[in-house]
Amino acid sequence: MESMLGESVIDALVVPPNEQIEALYRLARLGNMEDVLRWSNRLDALDERYWPFADQLRALAKGYQSKAILNFAKRYYLDETETSLDHDTSTLDRK
Repeated sequence: MESMLGESVIDALVVPPNEQIEALYRLARLGNMEDVLRWSNRLDALDERYWPFADQLRALAKGYQSKAILNFAKRYYLDETETSLDHDTSTLDRK
């Protein structure tokens, strides 16, 4: 059970800012489900648009799906990192 939601629903989630995803990625690597739950609850307080994202994480953490959480975090962490790198490269190309 890799994910509780279908791929199209996951793709539609509003993703928090990169610094939040980076923090989640670090927590996911440590594998502490209580820390992931606390992070998800704090995310709820940031913006209601992140509720579905946080709910997905809470469901995974409550099911002790540490590998799924790591993959979930990695997906968005790498997407953001690659986007940032693409942006930085295009800025350098224009100089």
